[in-house]
Amino acid sequence: MKDTEDCIPMELSSSGKLRLRFACSNDIDLIYPYLRENDIEECRLHKIDPREVFQSAIYDKEAITYTITVESIPIAMLGVCDSRFEENCGSVWMLGTHGIDKYRISFLRGCHGVIKLLQGDYKKIYNYVPKHHTDTINWLKWCGFELENKKYVIENSLFYKFFRCNHLKI
Repeated sequence: MKDTEDCIPMELSSSGKLRLRFACSNDIDLIYPYLRENDIEECRLHKIDPREVFQSAIYDKEAITYTITVESIPIAMLGVCDSRFEENCGSVWMLGTHGIDKYRISFLRGCHGVIKLLQGDYKKIYNYVPKHHTDTINWLKWCGFELENKKYVIENSLFYKFFRCNHLKI
C-alpha cells in the first residue's frame, strides 16, 4: 500500500494557476462532493462509486495517481494503471470538478504534457467513454486519442473505446 497520508506536494507540472502533483488520500474528500455531472454519470454507468475509483487508484501499488490543484485546492484526480487485459498497455482515467471548466484555458494548455506523462513507456493507453459524452469525446480527440469505430455495451450503455499509441514503441 502506498503511503499517501504524508504525501509530499511535489509539483510535477504547471499551466497557469494549475499544478499537477502526486495524489494524496486527503484529496478525495476535497474533490468527491464537487464532481462534474458527466463524471458522476460515467461512474454510475459503470456501477461504481467515484470514491471507489479514487481509493482503488491511490492504494493500487501499480497505479500512478495525480491531482490537479489550483492554489493548493484539488480540482481533479487522474491516473494510469497497468491494463488487466492488454500487455504493456495502461488504462487511463480522470474525474474532475467544475474547476476544470473555470480554468479551461490553463487546463487545455497543460493537457498534452500530462498525456505524455500518463503514456510513459506504455505502448498504448486507453479506456472507454460514453457514446453521448460528446464534449469529452471532442476533448479526447484534441488530446491525440483515437476512437474505435466499434461500440461497446457496458452495463447496458453504449461506449466507445479511446486509445493513444506510443509511436516510439510501435
